[in-house]
Amino acid sequence: MHPWAGELGHVRAVRCAVEGASADPRATLTLLFRTAWTDKATGRRGWDDAGWWQYLEVEALAAWAVVALGLPVEDPASAGAAVKEAAEAVSPSDWTWTGTGLPDGFLDAAFAALDV
Repeated sequence: MHPWAGELGHVRAVRCAVEGASADPRATLTLLFRTAWTDKATGRRGWDDAGWWQYLEVEALAAWAVVALGLPVEDPASAGAAVKEAAEAVSPSDWTWTGTGLPDGFLDAAFAALDV
């Protein structure tokens, strides 16, 4: 596997979301995170060794999305970290992969963290 395979996968996912959504950053981010959920959830349901946001790599996806969307953020990595913190904050302590989608409140918390 190429050493940059993970990052290239993030860039590809963000590009697909940007191209597949309207110019609205919220629509793009919604598509991005829901697609990440769909791609990862099937193989992870029932696993509890890490937070769902770690499996979805929301921190990296958010950082790349900030760049691709041209959001007025000085440090994309910090923006990604803020989205990760938002994911942690809205996730119930007993939440598992058996759910049907992203935890309630995550998208709104992510939008707030990115000020979109």
